Amino acid sequence: MGKDTIERESYVDSVSRGSQRSLAENSERNYIRYASASDTSTLTLGRKLQRSQLMKGSSTSLTSLYSEAGEHYGKFPITGDIQFGLSYNYKIGIFEIKVINCRDLAPIDTKKNKSDPYVKTYLLPDKTKNGKRKTKVKRGTINPMFEEAIRYTISQSELQTRTLNVSVWNRDAFGRNTFLGEVLMPLDTVSLDSYKPTWHPLCNKAPPAETSLSYKGDIILALRFEPAAIDGRDDTAEETPPSPDKQKKKKLGKRKSNSPTKKSAGWLHVNIKEAKNLMAVRMNGSSNPFVKCYLEPDRSKQGKRKTNVVKNNLNPSWQYQLSYGNVTLKSLKERCLELTVWDYDTIGSNDFLGGIRLGMGTGLSFGKEVDWMDSTADEIRAWETMLKTPGEWTEATLTLRPNMNTKGST
Repeated sequence: MGKDTIERESYVDSVSRGSQRSLAENSERNYIRYASASDTSTLTLGRKLQRSQLMKGSSTSLTSLYSEAGEHYGKFPITGDIQFGLSYNYKIGIFEIKVINCRDLAPIDTKKNKSDPYVKTYLLPDKTKNGKRKTKVKRGTINPMFEEAIRYTISQSELQTRTLNVSVWNRDAFGRNTFLGEVLMPLDTVSLDSYKPTWHPLCNKAPPAETSLSYKGDIILALRFEPAAIDGRDDTAEETPPSPDKQKKKKLGKRKSNSPTKKSAGWLHVNIKEAKNLMAVRMNGSSNPFVKCYLEPDRSKQGKRKTNVVKNNLNPSWQYQLSYGNVTLKSLKERCLELTVWDYDTIGSNDFLGGIRLGMGTGLSFGKEVDWMDSTADEIRAWETMLKTPGEWTEATLTLRPNMNTKGST
């Protein structure tokens, strides 16, 4: 199986290998702590299962295998409230959660009426290790006082696409932490200028499903259709080799006006400038992004274009120009430019970070139904603007899709 095939299969549910390795390592430690010294057969089985799942590369299986060993859900009734405030520093792009205290939590030790609570936060849909924040553990109390500030470096536009997840847990010495309740708060309607510490009732576990609206960042690019009649083609553009038809034309001389290489054929130029707010998939909180491009329906090796890799950067600048030749305005209305962003891995398969499809969004290509002609309104607008202004650059900032399923699917 080729690397491109592996990348295609990981479009919908790409999970960082760094997080996967961390999950496996942490889970093994928790599993070993929880297994008794005499239960060596169970311990051996757990290790065998872990190795088997790692060999298969199944992060989902690893999660289900170790979730019960690391955390308890639904064992104790959810009671009590948590008090926290929110603020955003617009100058430096810092989102702050001021965790004040909790009251009337469920006691894990019912005889002594106490727990060992701490607070954990995520900005959903990011549930990676890098996106997790925690307070200190307050031992022997069901009314803990934290007075701690939790901070995230994140742009305002990205923050508005996230859901704040604040959960309370009881810390267990053996690593089997118990869920004590949570608060989910979509941040698109919250006024961060005046959100003072407020009491929130703790609720049962109810994580929202990740949808096609999940924010993956933005890509900035420019497009230009250059008819053959216009001189001054970009010398720096990466051009495709002449087609076989063009090579035959040189040998056979003049052709009729209905030749596929007539003067109305030209070049599609693409300047992939930069991306903003990409997801971190590595343990160091970063990614090694590059962009891959196809002009659908041609997905051949000759039709593939790739930018350089920018290492350890969530806001990469490529400034990379590429071109597709022998295209017309009419044919471009039937085709689609697909750009996908990937995290480059030297050993395994690359991780999908997001993508876009620029086209007419009709669902049809040359009269046939195709699943890739599914451009969103913003993608269609950029493509149509380019087609209406041949010879001129059309610049666009587009939000990356979390998967390359057809629009509207999750």
